[in-house]
Amino acid sequence: MAPSVYDKVIAVISKPQEQRTDFECHDLVPWIRKQNKLFSNLKHALMGVP
Repeated sequence: MAPSVYDKVIAVISKPQEQRTDFECHDLVPWIRKQNKLFSNLKHALMGVP
């Protein structure tokens, strides 16, 4: 069974910051934006995504 998006999110945010790749973080942004209206209008820079 393939991991769910939630499982992927947990796997990425559980890593120490220096071990997370930009690619992994960018993949999470659309999912995070859909989860909460607060994040839906934020620019990438405010979310800590380069």
